[in-house]
Amino acid sequence: MEKTLTILMPVYNAGPFVAEAIASVQAQTYGDFRLRIIDDGSTDNTLEICQRIAANDSRIAVEHHNNVGIANTMNQALETATSSWVFSMHGDDLMLPNRLERQLEFILSNPDLAVVSSLVRLIDVRGREIGIA
Repeated sequence: MEKTLTILMPVYNAGPFVAEAIASVQAQTYGDFRLRIIDDGSTDNTLEICQRIAANDSRIAVEHHNNVGIANTMNQALETATSSWVFSMHGDDLMLPNRLERQLEFILSNPDLAVVSSLVRLIDVRGREIGIA
């Protein structure tokens, strides 16, 4: 089984958060991934931030289209994903450093599974934990 995985990150006006979100992906203990950032017609500096970061990391590709909404953006991206596994990430999310490694290990140890999820720590704009979902 191909271990390379794809992380899909639809973004829309995530300028204040997207660089940190991307950095959390780049810092993963499992590095065999492709990060596809799909800008959904942002009107702020989100696209420029993503393009600047992608220019220095060959694992990152940035796409852009007119605003069609997050669900349509994600569905379109899923239709063209070619890796065995697709992980979801948003422009205002942060990944713990071992998320990909732990989830992929779990998936590979449980081949009868098709979908894996995890708990989410909710944080405010200052990065303080405000709950768990």
